[in-house]
Amino acid sequence: MERKVNYTKEFKIQACELVVKNGLKVKAVADKMGINHIMLYRWIDQYKTFGTDAFVGKGNLRPEEAKLKKLQNEKEAFSAANILSANRQEKAAAMAQLICSELAQLDMPKVQFSCQFEKLPLTPIGIDGVAFYMSANAGEALKPMSKVASGGELARIMLAMKNVLAQKDKVATLIFDEVDTGVSGRAAQKVAEKLKSVSTNKQVLCVTHLPQIAAMGDTHMLIAKSERDGRTYTTVTPLDFEGRKLELARIMGGAKITETTLESAAEMIKS
Repeated sequence: MERKVNYTKEFKIQACELVVKNGLKVKAVADKMGINHIMLYRWIDQYKTFGTDAFVGKGNLRPEEAKLKKLQNEKEAFSAANILSANRQEKAAAMAQLICSELAQLDMPKVQFSCQFEKLPLTPIGIDGVAFYMSANAGEALKPMSKVASGGELARIMLAMKNVLAQKDKVATLIFDEVDTGVSGRAAQKVAEKLKSVSTNKQVLCVTHLPQIAAMGDTHMLIAKSERDGRTYTTVTPLDFEGRKLELARIMGGAKITETTLESAAEMIKS
């Protein structure tokens, strides 16, 4: 006996959503629901174009009404996207000021930072394309950050941005890997002090090769790689005070560790 199929609006929507939203195969859905494969493909095309407005009853379509509804929805979407864009630009200006303030504390007092917006076709996340622009020195024009920032500048900008955004996102833990890239001397000390300041309210995990930054940590883990039986292994070892002192002395003085470097390392940890 041939299976009777009721092509109601709800039936068509269910069939389409099994494919579009649930990811099932057209053939599987068509066989299960007793639908002609070609007809189901047609329904899916209409569903993707007009949504549930494409189906208004048994066997009938009103594409003119559905198209009008779609245009109305697009108008509302563009209106919402423009409001979102205005809010983004307002918040981006405030964020840029906060980032510049953070960078001034990281030994970059002359830096300028800006979010540049480009209008794009409407997408589910709005109409904005955003790029970060910066100038590290006074008198220089703003340029794309990806093209002009050095390794040390990028490390500090990342630290500044993470700190600013974490204040809004309420992130409990911040992880920094190679935040000391290209940083040394006074700038390294500034980065270390900023990380210590951030850690008063958040947990900070930092992978570093700089003694100034390592000395600021409350807990130290020594990460080392070794080869055994043709395979590479990574070990993580908690360090006590003596271990911390020895490791700091090693990264300060290299292969040759003297009493002077050990004393300096102990002083850095205690200070």
